Amino acid sequence: MVVILDNASGLLTLLKVAEKLECNDYDIDIIPFNTEEYFQPDGELLYLEHLQTEKKSLSLFINIDSVGHTGSKVSVSLYNFEEDHEKAVKSLLKNNETVEIGDCWYAGDHTALAFSGTKCIAIASSDMFTGGLNNTHTPSDTIDTVDVSLIEDAISFTTDILHCNGVCP
Repeated sequence: MVVILDNASGLLTLLKVAEKLECNDYDIDIIPFNTEEYFQPDGELLYLEHLQTEKKSLSLFINIDSVGHTGSKVSVSLYNFEEDHEKAVKSLLKNNETVEIGDCWYAGDHTALAFSGTKCIAIASSDMFTGGLNNTHTPSDTIDTVDVSLIEDAISFTTDILHCNGVCP
């Protein structure tokens, strides 16, 4: 079975964002976590342990999951953001009608990092819990359930966030 919306759309978005960052001006780890599918966030916890061992801090963690469901919008939820940083992120949304601030949710790969106090952004379909996930992990999760233009909007938004590290002027 090929899973399209739940995993492939997020991975495609991640790879396209990485492709757009064509310089060495970034200190970014690109890690395709997928442990929300299991009972324990092993990958995220090991990554947090690695950061602690290496005495590194993480300025922003972005989780892209189930983005681009047909008939939805791109939903962006923010975790551990200071008010001025949250306003700056929201200002990026003014030019795009398909990207909106959504409710926080704690069932994805960002959860362990959000609970650790890390500033996180989760990017998903706005109807993820009311329709987007209805077909995931079933044969009905096909390319027909994905709107590529929404993935392009998610790529653009994510790239904008990385250019300003979530803190735009």
